[in-house]
Amino acid sequence: MELRIKIDGRIRVVKITRGTFGYEFSLDGNGVAADVVQAEPGLFSVLFEGKSYEVRITAEGNAARLAVEDHEFLVEREDPRKWKRGAGTAGAHGRQSIAAPMPGRVIRVLVKEGEKVGPGQGVLIVEAMKMQNEIKSPKEGTIERIHVREGAPVNSGEVLVVIA
Repeated sequence: MELRIKIDGRIRVVKITRGTFGYEFSLDGNGVAADVVQAEPGLFSVLFEGKSYEVRITAEGNAARLAVEDHEFLVEREDPRKWKRGAGTAGAHGRQSIAAPMPGRVIRVLVKEGEKVGPGQGVLIVEAMKMQNEIKSPKEGTIERIHVREGAPVNSGEVLVVIA
């Protein structure tokens, strides 16, 4: 999984993959391996280079505050669905699939098959990393097919909805 996040105001690229003995992380291309275990909701035990760290994560609106020893970081996930000049799909034509931007669980399906939607309209909500993310329609169209149901786990890149 690859995430673009803002840490204390600076955009960083984080890649997370499951390794042999835990997770492997890459921050801006610099790879590290760590063993991460969730001890309780919002509290993680991280073993990195032979040293144990306690990481506490607290949600703050659309961001999260990470506390590691005496350091705190404000982390915001850059929304890949956010419209960017020159990269939008406002004029998109034809059938279009909406894929999960990250692994998580479908919390709520906001539309029905056959329903008409507009650009930017919410179609479902996916919970990931204790945050609820509204997945929006990239264009005006009709919901042709819904591939998921409420409560279902989803993987990054998995097709959730098809709009015609």
